[in-house]
Amino acid sequence: MNQYGILLTLLTGSFFLIGTLLTFIFQRKTRFLDFVIGIAFSITLGIVVFDLFPETIESFHNISGFYKILLIMSLIIFGMIFGKIIDIFVPHHHAEGEKRLHHIGIATTNSLLLHNIIEGFMIYALALTGRIEALILALGIALHNIPLGMHITTTLRKGKASKYVQIILLSLLFLSVPLGGVIYNLFQNQITDHILGGFMGIAIGLLLYIIIFELLREIINNRNKKSAGLGIALGVIIIVVSLLF
Repeated sequence: MNQYGILLTLLTGSFFLIGTLLTFIFQRKTRFLDFVIGIAFSITLGIVVFDLFPETIESFHNISGFYKILLIMSLIIFGMIFGKIIDIFVPHHHAEGEKRLHHIGIATTNSLLLHNIIEGFMIYALALTGRIEALILALGIALHNIPLGMHITTTLRKGKASKYVQIILLSLLFLSVPLGGVIYNLFQNQITDHILGGFMGIAIGLLLYIIIFELLREIINNRNKKSAGLGIALGVIIIVVSLLF
């Protein structure tokens, strides 16, 4: 097992916990939740548009145009359906107030887990061939993880989730990135570009479900649209900075 690759995946996953620490500093700010939801919206959309979607297209490079589009759209639709199925097992989708925030926190975590495992794949695989390149990729991903950690922690806390639930979900987020590295190490000869592309297509669908039916709805119904707007703007800045890496 490549120790450097595992170390980078652990480092990347730990940035979710940095986001958690920041929520404790700002937890008394009444508009902080609206601000964080705005960040999460633009960050998650950026991940889909600038990270997962191009990588998914590249994974199916040897499939012709029409069939490639059909395959990718099918995977995305399957991911969104899967997101709806997951929805059934978390607090009611139409709940309001604390229950709805609890729902958003759990649903976002579920959708990010597959995405994190895929990122662990990519970081570990790159670490096998280029140490500097893998470090740059890990730092870019880590920038996304801070606001996502803030978002999930804030929604769970405001949604009155138990400390046990918060610890379990945040631990899963943290460990899912190195888990991706371990899985890649064990099955690297079996993980083809098409398999990786399939996972990424499903992850796009899961994240789009959260963006459209959870985060966007919260922003539209938000009374503190200025705070949410500032969060969206900061998220865009973070995306632009991460793309420089």
